[in-house]
Order: sequence, then structure tokens, then C-alpha cells
Amino acid sequence: MNDMKTQSIGFLIFDGFPMACLTSMIEPLRAAIEISGQDAFSWTLMAETMDKICSSAGVNFEPDMVLGQAQGPDYLFLLSPPMAGFSNPKVGYGALMSNNPRGKSAPYYQLSIASRLCFLVATVALYIAFSIGPVRLVAPIICAYPILSVGWSAATGTAVSLTQWIAVLTILIGVSGVAILSDNSQKGPDQNKAVIWATTSAAAFAATFGFGQSAVAAGDEALSMLITRTVAFSTVLTMGFVGHQQVKPTKAQLPLLIGMGGLDTLALGCVSLAGLWPHSEYATVTSSIFGMVTIILAWAFLKEPMTRAHWICVSLTFLGILSLGIMG
Repeated sequence: MNDMKTQSIGFLIFDGFPMACLTSMIEPLRAAIEISGQDAFSWTLMAETMDKICSSAGVNFEPDMVLGQAQGPDYLFLLSPPMAGFSNPKVGYGALMSNNPRGKSAPYYQLSIASRLCFLVATVALYIAFSIGPVRLVAPIICAYPILSVGWSAATGTAVSLTQWIAVLTILIGVSGVAILSDNSQKGPDQNKAVIWATTSAAAFAATFGFGQSAVAAGDEALSMLITRTVAFSTVLTMGFVGHQQVKPTKAQLPLLIGMGGLDTLALGCVSLAGLWPHSEYATVTSSIFGMVTIILAWAFLKEPMTRAHWICVSLTFLGILSLGIMG
């Protein structure tokens, strides 16, 4: 027999998997190797974690590696009971996509592109909302996007505890209080537009991190960031060309723009990388703290008035956000 490429086979096992299925597949492979005298096949036991997996027969198996560490086996077989599932569906299904033997799957690229497009929408909506103001109204609304992030996680199979939903309700109460207590002089069409733009920004931020974390879980994080930056740069140039806008910053603006771009890449990259771990929505929740800094800076430097009631509502908003991360 001529030398041939070794075919790598992965067996992804879950608690309660039928042991007979595993042995009935491995034994013929072992026999083929013994008869042919060649290493025609290799196999690896994989699982979501390195914890022991108990088969339906009560025999424990130790995985050789976690699914996320697999380097794209030629064949991947799933062995599980009917109702088995990943404890962290986002990371688990992402790892399955990244193990596609044909390379990165189409959803990986789609998620990366969608993340950057949503971020552009979020950023534009944020600046418009802040330009309308007041900051004390739009900042808490924009920073309430963790509500949508937690809902996203719940919709994708992550369990959301009662304490988390209580914290979400606390955020809603705080945000509503800030809107109600806004100055009467600000009420009218402009304020309504500010709320609409702020809400749009919050939804887009939640989608940005949701798509970004799913993309990172599905493939290479560095490639994902490169795709998102390329899409952003291309979109800005296209918008400038279509709108006949001159996209040429002055020398004085360049250091600020470079600094903002670097910090933006670092911040978005850190939150997106959280998609590799369970409860990645906590990173999204924590990132929303920037709104609290915005409000304090507006009060300190822009002299925007903040009443005691406003401070109570703002504090309540961020207390709820903090609770989401602490109480889990």
C-alpha cells in the first residue's frame, strides 16, 4: 500500500453519549491501521471543557482537548444524547464554525462585517444625540445597551438569572427617571429626536458587541478586527465621496484622531475578545460605564446642571449595570 495522508477524525462527546457508538467507530479504524501497517487515521476525543464526560454506560472519558483548541480535523463526529447542548452556546457553536475544514465559514465574515457596520451606526447616532443634548438625558439611554445585550444572550441560550433581570429593571427605572426629570425647557421636537438617536445608538452598540463576540468565537480574533477596521475605513471613504465631503484631517487633528482610533480599537477588541469566554455579556455591561464618566465630565467642565434627583436616577442606572456583573 502506498503512503497516504493521515485522516484526522474528531469525536465531540457530551455527557450521556452512547459509548457503543464511539467504540464501534474507533475499532474499525484501529483494525485498518493494524492491517495496513500505516497510520491512515488518527482520532481525538473533544469536549466543550476538559471535565470528564460520563457515557450512557456510566464509564467516564477524559477529553484529549477542548473543541476550541482543535485545528480543523478532516472529519468531526458528534456523539450525544438527544437533548444535549453546549453550556455556552455562543462559544460552542462558534468553535464548530471555526473547525470547518474548508476554512472560515461565511457566517464568520458576515458577523465581522455586521459588527463594524453596526458600530458605525452606533457612533453616528451617538454624536447626533450628544449634539442635540442634553448629555444628562442621552448618556444614560445610550449606556443602557446592556439591557439588549443580556436579552441577546438569553435569546441565544444563555441562562439569565432573576437577579440579572432585577438589575435590568433597575436600569430601566433609572433611565426613565432621567428622561422624566429633564428640564421643561428642553421638551419638544429636539428632545424627542435626542431620545430617538440615543435609543438607536444603544441598539446599535448592543448589536456591535453581539456580532463581534460571535465572530471572535467563530474564528481568528485578529482577522476579525482587521475585517471590521477595513469595512469601517472603506465605509467612511465611500460616505465622504458620495457626500462630496473632504476626508482630509489637518495636522493638528491627526494626533487626536490616531489616539481615538487606537483607543477605539483597544476597547472594541477587548469587549469582542470576551466572546471566547462564558458570560461574555458581562464585558458589554462593564463597557457601558463610560457613560457615567461622560455625565460627570459634562457636569464638571460643561457646567450642565444636575439636580439631586438626576444624580439619584443616574446612580440607580449604573448601580443596576454594576449589579448585572456582580450578581450574575
